[in-house]
Amino acid sequence: GLNFRGQLQAYFMGSANAFSKQGSCPVLSFGVIADVQHADIPDGRSFLGVPRYYRHSILVLQRAVQRWNADKKHKFVINFGDIVDGFCPKDLSLSTVNKVVEEFEKFDGPVYHMIGNHCLYNLPRDKLLPMLKIPSEDGCAYYDFSPSPEFRFVVLDGYDISAIGWPQDHPKRLEAVKILKEKNPNSDKNSPEGLVGIERRFLMFNGAVGKEQLKWLDGILQEATNMMQKVVICCHLPLDPGSTSFAALLWNFDEVMDLIHKYNCVKVCIAGHNHKGGHSIDSHGIHHRVLEAALECPPEKDAFGYVDLYNDRLSLTGTDRMETKDSPKEVFRLGINFLATTLLSLPKVEKLEDQLQAYIMESASALSKQGSHPILSFGVIADVQHADIPDGRSFIGVPRYYRHSILILQRAVQRWNEDKKHKFVINFGDIVDGFCPKDQSFSTVKKVVEEFEKFDGPVYHMIGNHCLYNLPRDKLLPMLKIPSKDGCAYYDFSPTPEFRFVVLDGYDISAIGWPQDHPKRLEAVKFLQEKNPNMEKNSPEGLVGLERRFLMFNGAVGKEQLKWLDGILQQATNMRQKVMICCHLPLDPGSTSREALLWNYDEVMDLIHRYTCVKVCIAGHDHKGGHSIDSHGIHHRVLEAALECPPGNDAFGYMELYNDKLSLIGTDRMESTEMCFSP
Repeated sequence: GLNFRGQLQAYFMGSANAFSKQGSCPVLSFGVIADVQHADIPDGRSFLGVPRYYRHSILVLQRAVQRWNADKKHKFVINFGDIVDGFCPKDLSLSTVNKVVEEFEKFDGPVYHMIGNHCLYNLPRDKLLPMLKIPSEDGCAYYDFSPSPEFRFVVLDGYDISAIGWPQDHPKRLEAVKILKEKNPNSDKNSPEGLVGIERRFLMFNGAVGKEQLKWLDGILQEATNMMQKVVICCHLPLDPGSTSFAALLWNFDEVMDLIHKYNCVKVCIAGHNHKGGHSIDSHGIHHRVLEAALECPPEKDAFGYVDLYNDRLSLTGTDRMETKDSPKEVFRLGINFLATTLLSLPKVEKLEDQLQAYIMESASALSKQGSHPILSFGVIADVQHADIPDGRSFIGVPRYYRHSILILQRAVQRWNEDKKHKFVINFGDIVDGFCPKDQSFSTVKKVVEEFEKFDGPVYHMIGNHCLYNLPRDKLLPMLKIPSKDGCAYYDFSPTPEFRFVVLDGYDISAIGWPQDHPKRLEAVKFLQEKNPNMEKNSPEGLVGLERRFLMFNGAVGKEQLKWLDGILQQATNMRQKVMICCHLPLDPGSTSREALLWNYDEVMDLIHRYTCVKVCIAGHDHKGGHSIDSHGIHHRVLEAALECPPGNDAFGYMELYNDKLSLIGTDRMESTEMCFSP
């Protein structure tokens, strides 16, 4: 018979074969295509210079329909908008739309359309929607359908609030024109010139989801949740910055995703519009797939595909330019389940079972010894905010224990010293509270710093808003031993050759901490006046979605610091170092409340995403804590505050740094988190 290795291989292969037959048939399949943008005009180029094949694109659609019909398995087709191009001669608009629709109708099943900006350049809604057979009330183009009891598809109208497609005096058009005037200073509202980061989405060829549609969506998601349905969101405009260029985003993508994230029924969001395509996974594990455009396929090339929908995943099989993607919810968990299924399904065989158990135990033991020792460990704590005043509450009513918080720090230092393994400690800012009496500010900062200095090693500090309420930078930075140039508080250090820590100054541009006439303060004041209409600049009243970050207790990273950061990341890349970014203010909307974000987090993350060396961003400020993974696989961990621990409870921890992960081991209120690095 077979030797043990052969027997083991045979059992695993047999079990794997049996497993592959489970769930190998999709619940349903459907065809997909985006941005055909046909027109009977010569080939041209986009404003970025990318070739566009206006006449050829309808041939791509014809081949798609032919393939979908030949497959004989697709239940329906979804067109992700823009079936004709804006350069189509206006006297040919109606006939060209009709021509493309007729090609779609050759598919042997229903076709679900959505509208895009190029559709609306050609025809108004009252003519367009009936031709696309979009069920409409008052000209709106959002709807849903359930092709099977397990799934629901939701088609959003991304041009609900838009400067195109509505009559000149329509309230939805007027609302859009007002938004563009406020957000885009250019006379050409399709120009992003001068717009930075995520603000580049405020262009006329994009649009927004209106309040009525949001209310409708809320009801649909609640209903789907009650019916235990999984939801696929479809919209011409992308909904996640990680999946697309900022210039292609829905204006109020953040507001729409805030609503979607209240539920856990949505699994995938699919879009068109950005012709190069894209894919990301947001902080809630939702996949965002932007489909490659049919328009940009040269002759004999295609961009269409079909989607196989399973209970646990969605698989896109693309043709030529449309990239094939698998969107499993949790591949790693499936892998573990597969191993467990394999082991449990092995029949009882004398000796082989014993050998197998011994083999697995031996392998597990060997594996556990690999990488079991971290390269280094370090202590972490955030938002001590000590003051010798009675306990109070935050502005949203959360209890704060001002006198107790220094006891947490004392216990933290004691624990870190007892462990005898931590190379350093990082304090994530706000060591004293803003309510500390001003005549006690200096002595209170000194008192807290002295507690940190009882740690048997270096302590790295960063500044927070509460620090700056108490002392100006020229007094604060020397006490915290922050190396400073011109009052700035950003720096970096490399505790080992493999790693570099970068400490950002999130209040570089700030209305607090600088002298009254300092250029950085004046820049911040001007910025707040433009972004926050309230008299009280710490009030988010009337601010929507991500705009709620424009509050005086936040700040921004200035241009000089950005230039410095670029140089540091380039240097770390050259040295093959992995980088940890530390900042009092969080850098990812998925990890924190909108009110706690760095003002220009998007600009900072744009820069960081140009490199692959950054693995984790750690912050404080938002006292409840949080964790997310952004579209580039970077972990964002916001640490829970020491201040909000009642007597007898703690919030501190230590981090173990490995080559492939960072593990936070927290105490009490600080939640332990394992962060595996992306490749």
